Amino acid sequence: MGMYTEYALKFSISKDNRSVIDVLEYMINVDAAIPATLPHHPLFRASRWDIMAKSGRSFIDERDYLDTIDVMLIGEFKNYCGEIRLFLDWIKPHLEGYLIGHSHYEEDLETVPYFIENEL
Repeated sequence: MGMYTEYALKFSISKDNRSVIDVLEYMINVDAAIPATLPHHPLFRASRWDIMAKSGRSFIDERDYLDTIDVMLIGEFKNYCGEIRLFLDWIKPHLEGYLIGHSHYEEDLETVPYFIENEL
């Protein structure tokens, strides 16, 4: 059956970054179409990148009065190819501010915390 990793990640990105938003919407929404062009990043060659956010309570919060959107990814999946670390590497340059979160592999005693800032 395999071992699962649970995770939660919260961050904001600019509304102007439509290509990243399209990828995130595909990752979260089971009814969304895959973007015509995917970024050239190792994340998108990993076997489970496209399901990692569909397995939980992930959402995108886009408010009219803000220049950014808030994203919350919450889920659990088999992180065999290190998709979480690959995701963090891919999203970092697109962050508006910081990302905060954690992950926990079910056989580990420790939770891995994340705090990543985009140094523009």
